[in-house]
Amino acid sequence: MVAFLAVRTRDVASAEDALSEAFAAALTDWPLRGCPANPEAWLLTVARRKLTDGARRISVGKGIRLAVPEREELSARLGAVLDAIYAAFAESWSDPSGTEIARRDSGSAELVLDGSHRYTLNVATGQVTRNK
Repeated sequence: MVAFLAVRTRDVASAEDALSEAFAAALTDWPLRGCPANPEAWLLTVARRKLTDGARRISVGKGIRLAVPEREELSARLGAVLDAIYAAFAESWSDPSGTEIARRDSGSAELVLDGSHRYTLNVATGQVTRNK
Protein backbone atom coordinates (compact mmCIF):
# COMPACT_ATOMS: atom_id res chain seq x y z
CA MET A 1 0.00 0.00 0.00
CA VAL A 2 2.88 2.38 0.76
CA ALA A 3 4.32 1.80 -2.72
CA PHE A 4 0.92 2.43 -4.31
CA LEU A 5 0.63 5.75 -2.46
CA ALA A 6 4.24 6.77 -3.08
CA VAL A 7 3.98 6.34 -6.86
CA ARG A 8 1.98 9.57 -7.16
CA THR A 9 4.05 11.76 -4.85
CA ARG A 10 7.43 9.99 -5.09
CA ASP A 11 7.65 10.58 -1.35
CA VAL A 12 7.81 7.32 0.59
CA ALA A 13 7.98 9.04 4.00
CA SER A 14 4.77 11.01 3.35
CA ALA A 15 3.07 7.87 2.04
CA GLU A 16 4.04 5.99 5.21
CA ASP A 17 2.75 8.85 7.37
CA ALA A 18 -0.54 9.04 5.47
CA LEU A 19 -1.05 5.27 5.70
CA SER A 20 -0.31 5.25 9.43
CA GLU A 21 -2.88 8.05 9.89
CA ALA A 22 -5.36 5.94 7.88
CA PHE A 23 -4.73 2.97 10.18
CA ALA A 24 -5.27 5.22 13.20
CA ALA A 25 -8.53 6.43 11.67
CA ALA A 26 -9.55 2.80 11.10
CA LEU A 27 -8.94 2.01 14.77
CA THR A 28 -11.41 4.71 15.80
CA ASP A 29 -13.94 4.31 12.95
CA TRP A 30 -14.25 0.56 12.43
CA PRO A 31 -15.22 -0.40 16.00
CA LEU A 32 -18.15 2.05 15.76
CA ARG A 33 -19.29 1.40 12.17
CA GLY A 34 -17.89 -2.03 11.50
CA CYS A 35 -15.22 -3.13 9.07
CA PRO A 36 -15.93 -1.98 5.50
CA ALA A 37 -16.51 -4.49 2.71
CA ASN A 38 -13.14 -3.62 1.18
CA PRO A 39 -10.79 -2.54 4.01
CA GLU A 40 -7.78 -2.06 1.72
CA ALA A 41 -9.69 0.37 -0.50
CA TRP A 42 -10.94 2.21 2.60
CA LEU A 43 -7.41 2.57 3.94
CA LEU A 44 -6.05 3.73 0.58
CA THR A 45 -8.86 6.27 0.15
CA VAL A 46 -8.26 7.76 3.60
CA ALA A 47 -4.46 7.77 3.07
CA ARG A 48 -4.83 9.46 -0.36
CA ARG A 49 -7.00 12.14 1.23
CA LYS A 50 -4.38 12.66 3.95
CA LEU A 51 -1.68 13.06 1.27
CA THR A 52 -3.85 15.59 -0.59
CA ASP A 53 -4.48 17.56 2.60
CA GLY A 54 -0.75 17.61 3.35
CA ALA A 55 0.09 18.80 -0.18
CA ARG A 56 -2.46 21.61 0.15
CA ARG A 57 -0.93 22.75 3.43
CA ILE A 58 2.53 22.82 1.84
CA SER A 59 1.36 24.77 -1.22
CA VAL A 60 -0.34 27.38 1.00
CA GLY A 61 2.91 27.83 2.93
CA LYS A 62 4.83 28.50 -0.31
CA GLY A 63 2.81 31.67 -0.82
CA ILE A 64 4.45 33.46 2.12
CA ARG A 65 6.36 36.52 0.89
CA LEU A 66 9.61 37.46 2.55
CA ALA A 67 10.55 41.11 2.78
CA VAL A 68 13.68 42.98 3.79
CA PRO A 69 13.04 44.56 7.19
CA GLU A 70 13.41 48.27 7.71
CA ARG A 71 16.86 49.43 8.87
CA GLU A 72 15.50 50.24 12.35
CA GLU A 73 14.31 46.63 12.73
CA LEU A 74 17.60 44.96 11.81
CA SER A 75 19.30 45.20 15.21
CA ALA A 76 16.25 43.83 17.01
CA ARG A 77 16.07 40.88 14.61
CA LEU A 78 19.79 40.08 14.62
CA GLY A 79 19.62 37.50 17.42
CA ALA A 80 16.87 35.47 15.74
CA VAL A 81 18.66 35.60 12.39
CA LEU A 82 21.92 34.41 13.92
CA ASP A 83 20.13 31.63 15.81
CA ALA A 84 18.66 30.44 12.50
CA ILE A 85 22.04 30.63 10.75
CA TYR A 86 23.80 28.74 13.54
CA ALA A 87 21.04 26.12 13.60
CA ALA A 88 21.33 25.61 9.83
CA PHE A 89 25.12 25.21 9.98
CA ALA A 90 25.41 23.60 13.43
CA GLU A 91 27.48 20.67 12.24
CA SER A 92 30.38 22.92 11.30
CA TRP A 93 30.40 24.68 14.67
CA SER A 94 32.07 23.21 17.71
CA ASP A 95 29.24 24.69 19.81
CA PRO A 96 26.06 23.60 17.96
CA SER A 97 23.73 24.68 20.76
CA GLY A 98 25.04 28.25 20.60
CA THR A 99 25.48 28.44 24.37
CA GLU A 100 29.10 29.61 24.41
CA ILE A 101 28.64 33.34 23.97
CA ALA A 102 32.31 34.03 23.19
CA ARG A 103 32.26 31.59 20.29
CA ARG A 104 28.80 32.61 19.11
CA ASP A 105 29.57 36.32 19.09
CA SER A 106 32.83 36.26 17.13
CA GLY A 107 33.32 37.07 13.48
CA SER A 108 30.84 38.24 10.91
CA ALA A 109 28.38 36.79 8.45
CA GLU A 110 27.19 37.99 5.07
CA LEU A 111 23.56 37.58 4.09
CA VAL A 112 22.16 38.01 0.60
CA LEU A 113 18.47 38.82 0.39
CA ASP A 114 16.48 38.75 -2.88
CA GLY A 115 19.73 38.25 -4.79
CA SER A 116 20.59 41.95 -4.62
CA HIS A 117 20.54 43.14 -1.00
CA ARG A 118 23.81 42.20 0.71
CA TYR A 119 24.40 42.82 4.39
CA THR A 120 27.40 42.07 6.58
CA LEU A 121 26.53 41.32 10.18
CA ASN A 122 29.41 41.93 12.58
CA VAL A 123 28.48 39.51 15.31
CA ALA A 124 30.85 40.97 17.88
CA THR A 125 29.48 44.51 17.70
CA GLY A 126 25.98 43.91 16.38
CA GLN A 127 26.66 46.33 13.50
CA VAL A 128 24.77 45.74 10.27
CA THR A 129 26.38 47.15 7.14
CA ARG A 130 24.75 47.18 3.74
CA ASN A 131 27.24 46.20 1.04
CA LYS A 132 27.25 47.77 -2.40
